[in-house]
Amino acid sequence: MLLIIDKLLGTGSHSFPIMTIVSYVQGLRVTSRDSKLSWLTVAASVLSLLCSFGFLQGFGILFNAFLDQYQDSKEKTAWAGSIPMAMMCILAPMASWVLNRYSLRLCTALLAIPIGLLFLVTSYARNMDEVIAAFSIPFGLTSCMLLMISSKSLQVYFDKRMLTANGLITGGCAVSQVGFAYIIITLLNSLGLEQTLRVLGGIMALICVVASQFYLPTSYEHNQQNSVASNKRGLLFYIKLLQNKQFAIFVFANFISCFAYGVSSIHQVSNACKSTPIQK
Repeated sequence: MLLIIDKLLGTGSHSFPIMTIVSYVQGLRVTSRDSKLSWLTVAASVLSLLCSFGFLQGFGILFNAFLDQYQDSKEKTAWAGSIPMAMMCILAPMASWVLNRYSLRLCTALLAIPIGLLFLVTSYARNMDEVIAAFSIPFGLTSCMLLMISSKSLQVYFDKRMLTANGLITGGCAVSQVGFAYIIITLLNSLGLEQTLRVLGGIMALICVVASQFYLPTSYEHNQQNSVASNKRGLLFYIKLLQNKQFAIFVFANFISCFAYGVSSIHQVSNACKSTPIQK
């Protein structure tokens, strides 16, 4: 994808050297936690979190657009944002199992494909049932992976500075949400819902590709993957966790609570737009 962009903008020293920058970043390697290069991953985690949890927190903007487009009930329309929010939690053990076998860079880059496709397919939806099938369920899977990627990066790249890095990632995502929300509003006002979804798919796919390049390889991550890969009972361990009643109840309670977690960020946006003269 980056190669295509580089070709569109031109190549070599006569234009913007995208591939030169990428080649330089790919040659870097983190030799120890809390190193200077470790802080590059903070930017990558902010972008990963923005494309998952951050986007869902601003779903109230698209909520209004879906209401206007399909003229369905608020309750049914809200499911489009509630389902992926809940799936982020319930699928976390499976996402963790995948990340223990493959690098953060590879997983983040590959997620660009389903994210771009699900937004493209959703743009052709004719009703909310098709939106839920094309967007909510697939985005729940991809957003769970991106959320776990940003969480695991703290473990891989930081030790004593983990709390500081976590604060920067969380705060950076919150700040970037403001700008991202403005972009979505501008796109909706200019292009309409269908074209906005297609553009958003391209933007978020590109963000995943760019973010993946800043998840630098480390000897720690490589050794951990080899250790887990040699353990044939890796997946069985996560399945057995659900056999623990206390853990199963905890997971189920989080799953249910997530359905109501987004009420304030979804319905209040709609009510505020209708009850005040503030523009969407």
